[in-house]
Amino acid sequence: MTILLGEVPQQDVARWTKYPAWHPNIIDYDLEIADSIVLLAFILTSCSAYLGLKWSYKQPKYKKYVTFFYKDEIATPTTGFIILLSYYILITGLGEFTYWTLDVGKLWSVTGVLHNVLEIAILILLHNGGKLKSNLTFAWLGGYILLVTILSMKLKWPYDGIWFKIQGLCSDYALIIQFVRVYLSTRKNLREAYDEQLPLNNPVLPSASQNKFSYDEFFPNNVSHPNQIILLILGSITHLIGNIANSIWMQSALAFYVFQLSYVVTWPFYAYYIFVDTHCA
Repeated sequence: MTILLGEVPQQDVARWTKYPAWHPNIIDYDLEIADSIVLLAFILTSCSAYLGLKWSYKQPKYKKYVTFFYKDEIATPTTGFIILLSYYILITGLGEFTYWTLDVGKLWSVTGVLHNVLEIAILILLHNGGKLKSNLTFAWLGGYILLVTILSMKLKWPYDGIWFKIQGLCSDYALIIQFVRVYLSTRKNLREAYDEQLPLNNPVLPSASQNKFSYDEFFPNNVSHPNQIILLILGSITHLIGNIANSIWMQSALAFYVFQLSYVVTWPFYAYYIFVDTHCA
């Protein structure tokens, strides 16, 4: 189907709720393939959330395992950030599940906005050097949820979907910029450090028994700090690419598959960042 300039495509309907969806009919859409990719994305996102929460709440055994954000010559532990990042992954998994059951639309936006507001919270925290300095932050975040939700409910197609997509893309862009800024500022503060090699764990000696094998031998012994932040940069870029593809080619099944596959990459990257950041010295 060719869409003329200025022509608004007809809304598709959700598979189970039969509510109007925020997308037109997708050409060459294979339901089995789509469900398989969405299920894979949901499983990996859920596993990433579980592992992220497990690693972020388990306090490091040694102080040397704590890494820091640097702003204005003030060092702040990354503990609060990785906990917030873990909940961000968890809420994203919830959004993925509700997408599968509800499809994107006004009803889904109630959970989708939680994903976006946690992105805003991460941006604020990183902008403040790893801290939420003002109690008003939570009021602003609550106001953001209300604003996005009210406009999503009041606007008509296609403006409701466009509004929700644009505000989400803005935070996606901002996350990349913020992660790059944090990486560069942290690298600058550590440039004069004598040793930037951060052991992830003590060296593991091969087992004396040939029949017994230690899986720890698979894991790297060190990472050059702050290169673990590159995982956040790569993950956020992957997510943005998938989101843009699905926004431009709304009727393309391939663009939809790419968008869902971006979830398969992004959230495991974030979870692995949490592992590295909580197991380095």
